[in-house]
Amino acid sequence: MRFTHLASACLLTGVFAFLVFVALPAIRTSEPSNRDRFRAMDRRLLALAAVTLAVVLGTGLCDLVRQAFVATRGGVAGGLALQTVASLLAETRYGDVWLVRHALLVLLAALLALRPREDDLWDWVGLRCAGLVLATTSLAAAAASGHAASAPGPATRAIAADTLHLVAAGVWAGALVPLVLFLRWIRTRGSDVAWVKVGAVAVRRFSTLGLISVTVMIASGGYTAITQVERVPALLGTAYGHWLLVKLALFVAVVAVAFMNRARVRRLLETTAAPGGDEREAPVLFSRLGSFVVVEALLVAGILGAVAVLGLTTPARHDPVDWPLPFRLSWETTNDLPGVRARVIVGAALGMFGLLASLVTAGVSHRWWRPALVAGAVTVLLGLAIALPPLSLDAYPTTYVRPAVPYTAASIVRGHALYREHCAGCHGASGAGDGITPRPRTLGSEKRSSVERSSVSRTLTGRRIADHTAGDIFWWLTSGVRGSSMPAFGDR
Repeated sequence: MRFTHLASACLLTGVFAFLVFVALPAIRTSEPSNRDRFRAMDRRLLALAAVTLAVVLGTGLCDLVRQAFVATRGGVAGGLALQTVASLLAETRYGDVWLVRHALLVLLAALLALRPREDDLWDWVGLRCAGLVLATTSLAAAAASGHAASAPGPATRAIAADTLHLVAAGVWAGALVPLVLFLRWIRTRGSDVAWVKVGAVAVRRFSTLGLISVTVMIASGGYTAITQVERVPALLGTAYGHWLLVKLALFVAVVAVAFMNRARVRRLLETTAAPGGDEREAPVLFSRLGSFVVVEALLVAGILGAVAVLGLTTPARHDPVDWPLPFRLSWETTNDLPGVRARVIVGAALGMFGLLASLVTAGVSHRWWRPALVAGAVTVLLGLAIALPPLSLDAYPTTYVRPAVPYTAASIVRGHALYREHCAGCHGASGAGDGITPRPRTLGSEKRSSVERSSVSRTLTGRRIADHTAGDIFWWLTSGVRGSSMPAFGDR
């Protein structure tokens, strides 16, 4: 339901954004007779907006009922249901935002149902601009009741970033479906020169709109990710981070398809629409471009699905990290062995060179962009293969878990007593490894990792112990160290 509501709200915004920023400038380059023919397409897009608006209102009501059930843990019935909904609307931030958003949507519905005759261009523009303002404001207001409202520090900045993200997504992603319909309609016009130029202008305008929107989405999304995730390990060790990575992977795929459209298909379409071009190729190009835009729309639907799940998932900054990998990367490893830091720097420089060289070559030369991207990818992988292995340390599920016991005098006294009772016999009173308890024999044939071999030493004051996290030490205490005399205390 959340996915349907979010996708419909974006589509509603996108329809009006497409009409105002793409269709209107494109049609105005054509003859007045062609503008009259566009009215049929315009009515079709307004009908799509009306249906989408009904879906947004319906799913919004369903979400209100769902929230009431969540607030009462499913105990809503009869008069209590109305009382709960009334309290939810009047006494919560969710209710305030819900009322504002749906009031704007009702105004938009009245505007579409009671719209006056459009006798001139300014009437046409005024109605669609009003629809764009109402739809965009309703979509943007949703940021005030999401995770951004509980962000650490001033929530205003987080809400503003989420607002920009939602507006950019609605303007660009929501306009993909209208673009597909417009391209199919243009294709039915045949190879008429005037319509080919209209289509080329529309594609150029949408490309510019998409570039601006994607830039805003990257900037605002980056700020939101830093606010909600805070730490890189949380991307891999929390449910929120997993869904965010799914969203990012789909977003990269969408940008890749859009880049291919901009670099190849749009360029061919511009050549066709230019004086002396072969207009007969235009229907094929419009069809190819429409297919790519459909792929973009499907990927965007996947992104919106991930966003819907993220809205119901605990932000990573509030969730303990369950590290899934047997290793982690740490710059501290470069302090132990000679030459390691130089190797990491060389590998990082090689990777950056490959990335920048491939991007510059692909942007300058249309002929060599494929070989440039392949060579760049190979160079980046080679740089990573050189730089990353020296940075790796063994890791455990609790590596990034923060201690639940506060660092106070009482906890230190309690820890000292436990250490003296269970640990001082081997590690010594000061952790120098001078305990008197004999070390049991270990199986020499058992394979041990680098961390486990380093942990066999009884010394707790060395640098190798300092390089590890409190979560590593907690894992050793609860699970023991395989292949050493360190026992497991998890069951004690």
